[in-house]
Amino acid sequence: MSGYSPETWADRVNRMKKWLRVFFYLWFTLSFPRQGMSVGGRVVDQYGQGVAHARLEFTAMDDATKVYVVYSDDDGSYSVGLPVLTSGSQECPELFGFYPNPFSVSVSGWIHLSAPAYVQVRVISLAGKTVRFLMQGEVPPGLYEISWDGRNERGSPMAPGVYFIHTVAGNLVQTNRVVYHPSASTGYPAGWFLNRPVERDPVYYRVEITGEDIRDFRADSVRFDEQDSCDFTVQRIVLAPFAAVGEEIGIWNGAGYDPVFLRGVNLGATVPGTFPGELAITREQYRNWLERMAQAGFNAVRIYTLHYPRFYEELLAYNLAHPEKPLYLIQGVWLNEEVPGLDFYNLTGEFDQEICEVVDCVHGNGDIPVRYGKAYGEFTADVSEWVLAYIIGREIHPDEVLTTDAAHDNPASFSGEAFSLPSGSPTEAWITARMNRVVVYERNTYFTQRPVSFSSWPTMDPLDHPTELPTETQEDVASFDMTRVVPVEAPAGLFVSYHAYPYYPDFISEDPEYQTFSDASGPNSYPGYLNDLREHYKGLPLVIAEYGVPSSWGNAHFSYSGMDHGHHDEETQGQYFVRQLDNIFSSGAAGAILFSWTDEWFKNTWITEPFDSDPWRRPFWQNITGPEQNFGLLGFDPEPPDFDLWPDVNGGCGISRVETAVSRSFFHIRIEFSTALQLTDLIRIAFDTYRSDLGESILPGGEVLVNRAEFYLEMDFSGYAQLFVTEAYDLFGIWHGVSGPEQLFHSVPSDGSPWMPVRWKNNRYEEAVHQVGALQTTVGNGFSSSLDAAYVDGNTVEIRIPWSLLQFTDPLCREVMDDDRSTPEREVTSSDGIALTLFYNGCRVETPRFLWEEMVPFPVVTEREKACFETVKQALQGFSVR
Repeated sequence: MSGYSPETWADRVNRMKKWLRVFFYLWFTLSFPRQGMSVGGRVVDQYGQGVAHARLEFTAMDDATKVYVVYSDDDGSYSVGLPVLTSGSQECPELFGFYPNPFSVSVSGWIHLSAPAYVQVRVISLAGKTVRFLMQGEVPPGLYEISWDGRNERGSPMAPGVYFIHTVAGNLVQTNRVVYHPSASTGYPAGWFLNRPVERDPVYYRVEITGEDIRDFRADSVRFDEQDSCDFTVQRIVLAPFAAVGEEIGIWNGAGYDPVFLRGVNLGATVPGTFPGELAITREQYRNWLERMAQAGFNAVRIYTLHYPRFYEELLAYNLAHPEKPLYLIQGVWLNEEVPGLDFYNLTGEFDQEICEVVDCVHGNGDIPVRYGKAYGEFTADVSEWVLAYIIGREIHPDEVLTTDAAHDNPASFSGEAFSLPSGSPTEAWITARMNRVVVYERNTYFTQRPVSFSSWPTMDPLDHPTELPTETQEDVASFDMTRVVPVEAPAGLFVSYHAYPYYPDFISEDPEYQTFSDASGPNSYPGYLNDLREHYKGLPLVIAEYGVPSSWGNAHFSYSGMDHGHHDEETQGQYFVRQLDNIFSSGAAGAILFSWTDEWFKNTWITEPFDSDPWRRPFWQNITGPEQNFGLLGFDPEPPDFDLWPDVNGGCGISRVETAVSRSFFHIRIEFSTALQLTDLIRIAFDTYRSDLGESILPGGEVLVNRAEFYLEMDFSGYAQLFVTEAYDLFGIWHGVSGPEQLFHSVPSDGSPWMPVRWKNNRYEEAVHQVGALQTTVGNGFSSSLDAAYVDGNTVEIRIPWSLLQFTDPLCREVMDDDRSTPEREVTSSDGIALTLFYNGCRVETPRFLWEEMVPFPVVTEREKACFETVKQALQGFSVR
């Protein structure tokens, strides 16, 4: 056959010798009791994760001086050479006979060293001359082959005959006679391998494993003579720097947990002119605000979602600079408000990814590519040392819960590594799984964990509220109950977090049992609800994660206690902040997180939404009447009004001059009178806000207007001021859908139709009406209260009217409400300016239209501490408990 090369006898011999060498190694390893070997394996924790850089110490139990130390690799793997059998009486090296003998190709023997030794092996001829050195030098312990192929040092074949292999190894001196002959056998004689080492006893070891984040491990009498792979499972110390301990949250002090009452503040993600997804707070603002939060007496800041890296960098810098008084972080993971099919299970993958991203980022281990509407960047600031807790999710709604529960088997359960739900609703199972995700991911990735909660509010509480009728409201038709969640392996535990205000839902004010409660300031149903909630969640920490009242001109909900959803000046706002804080602490709650650090212009309030601006324009001006925009300790003042933009209107009689101006919060009027005003002097002003051919022509006193008007203001400075609107343009009841047919929601020409007080229906009850058009006046140089609509100073009066009270849906582009009730949409139109007609002591002044240029969207604002700030600061700094 072409290319075929017949195998020679020497090839066959070499192939057989190679196979025999392999066989001998395997046979010696598997059959002989082993004296030395390489032991390997992994060090893993109780979760099956490899433990990196663990120190493994193997100590021979029969001789404590024999210690072998090795460290595990990044994945927990280790490898160490150990004597596994006692050396018995054979402390010296051992030489096992040479085969085959006689030989024609090569002869081999084996030497075993139990300790390092100087070894010399040489071939000697009958004449006593050294033919060749086979081994020479210091040799470590082990099993070695000695082989001679019948050649000398120069590689030349020796003559057939008798030769001696002389071995010196430590105290071993041995000479073996071998015969070299070309016709000798190349095989090994039967039974040659029975000449094996003497049996030895196994060496027993004490194995000790230590590391930074594992509990010390020790095992005695471990032997390796029958195994060459051994894994060790150690107990990972899952660091819980903070933990739910009973009904409190504690901070680890090295020996136990010191309870702390959380005095927190919620920090949003916006500044005026921006939306939450822009996360436009600057590095300088973060730096300044964190410092001031701590100075005010807060010990924690809560954020609802991931912020840009600059927030964490500034928090890290602050806490490193103030180790004695750090500011703890309560980190949120935002749940998308757009729930496909209203079924939370459709958000599982997205929300779980958000959870992992947030955990990575607070550990300084996040790198998120550019994306729209969420924070991104390289997160290298590890603030995990101060992350006190996670509050995941948001206020979820009854329709979401009811739809989710209907879409899945009910009851449901969940079994997780950290938390389980033996039986509950599908929503509760989903929530439990998400909290489990937070704890397990952080534990497995960073070997730490902290308390976790899912955001809730009274609408979702598991309590029974008999005053709520399901036929009228949805405030008591769905719930989720955190008491059903069972910790499995979660030493940091879980806690309960609620956004709870004294004015909403109605049952907080209306429950007869709650109305039996009071505090030092008077009747107060709020502690009644808090105590009920505290009692239900007995044994778990309860954190009121939002509380407060707004400093808005408008009130969206009344409260039994007077702490309403709005219509508070900034001083009263601060007093109510402190009152609620005292109520929360007295209830036995574990913490209270004030809402909020800043006013938030982007927000809408349900009661103003029908006549508020386009949501895409809302952040660019301040609706001072909207409660949701005005919860902050810090406010933002827009550019001051510029009265020089329009020519003055020179009046007659007692009115000397009329000036007007606009800002992003108010329409401003300044009037100079010829003499100083008396407090009971009546000033009347009609406002024509759009189209001179629309509006009422006759005032309540019977005066006929040249400029028809949509609004009319009567005021003195003895405490009376009232804003009226024409009957057709009256929006009362618009949100509740109870407006009368005469209310057209747009202006029409009328002559003698009723003037209606500007008011809001802010609940379904007939008596729930806020007289938002009843305005406040003052005497002095400037506005003394944040609710003041006017002040008189000698012969000068300055007036400011919030834009929404004049039904401007967007003052920046002069849009006003001009709705057609026959269509489902809300129509608006452009104003051609505002014309005024003023009456004073029989004197009438009519102005031309004041028409302002459209304002640029992005406001220039001045940050300021509202009057409530100092009140809260004094209360917090005097809050000595824990």
